[in-house]
Amino acid sequence: MPDVRAPADTAHHCAVLLGLTGPGGTVAAATTSLPERSGDDRNYDYRYVWVRDQCFVGQAAAACGALPLVQRSVETVAAQLREHGADLAPAYTVRGEPVPKQRHLDLPGYPGGHDIVGNRVRGQFELDAFGEALLLFAAAARRDCLDADGWRAAEVSAGAAARRWLEPDAGIWEIDDRHWTHSKLILAAGLRAIAGVAPRASAGQAAEWVALADRVVSDTAATSVHPGGHWQRAPDDPASDAALLFPGLRNAVPSDDPRTAATVAEYLRELTADGVRLSLPARRPPIARGGGLLPDVRFRDRSRAAPPGQAGRGSRLVRADPRRLRPAAAVQRGVRQPSASDAWQPAAGVRARADDRDLGDARSRVMP
Repeated sequence: MPDVRAPADTAHHCAVLLGLTGPGGTVAAATTSLPERSGDDRNYDYRYVWVRDQCFVGQAAAACGALPLVQRSVETVAAQLREHGADLAPAYTVRGEPVPKQRHLDLPGYPGGHDIVGNRVRGQFELDAFGEALLLFAAAARRDCLDADGWRAAEVSAGAAARRWLEPDAGIWEIDDRHWTHSKLILAAGLRAIAGVAPRASAGQAAEWVALADRVVSDTAATSVHPGGHWQRAPDDPASDAALLFPGLRNAVPSDDPRTAATVAEYLRELTADGVRLSLPARRPPIARGGGLLPDVRFRDRSRAAPPGQAGRGSRLVRADPRRLRPAAAVQRGVRQPSASDAWQPAAGVRARADDRDLGDARSRVMP
């Protein structure tokens, strides 16, 4: 992998992902009934293949040249799109079947957790999955990994997007159905990406996709640009979250769009606590209690918000190397101080911090 900054780490991560990948795709985890944090009662069954996550895997693999993972991701997502079309579910089992409804077993769970199997994602609609699929197919095409079946799936995804983009969805955080800004803009990013790799024979189709992307962005801007000039989470939610950083990085709008720089600045201003960056405005009660949320993802960065016209150059988010993180003095929820031999679990209730040297070594882990 000559094109990556940390080839050994990248190869290791690819090997782990391949180990989690079966005939039906890459599972989100090999476990169930583990609480998000020690002593917390929120736990879920993640032994399923999330379409969005599979697209993330394939896009990351394309970026580093791990072509077997690209091909497996394309095959998985394309098969589900060809079969289900606009009714694409957020997740499937490893056999490609619907995720079972969430239920309890007559078994003890992990301390602080429950004996849960199945997942409440069944029955949800997540609009951004169509955009992520298009971004995956475009990345695969640039690596010459998109065959005729993959292109047909891209057409299905774009057609489904045209049919359903005006509907509310559960969004990337998988909560209540609303017109989430991130979902709309990622869809626009996917439409632009796939149009950019369309063959000449599909030039007319590509032009329609770009026109739809323009319409989606225009409609979203009319309802979801905050008076401060940044993207807000939804028409009825003026807050910011980390997901709103992605559209500007993935060409939903031009890189020099002033809304991109304003969104970065708002994110750094609002979602900062004790020098760390939060993925969500967790202090807000609806988010703190919401089901189906990702664990708190905490970042630090060494940059300031990019000024207008320079978005993407001065705003690099980095994830610190977990092997170099040090436990904070305060240990939350009674979790014991971890020893050096422990596997580091940032979501287990211990808040981590990293100094500037840690961040300097983490530059290879730039978030997409």
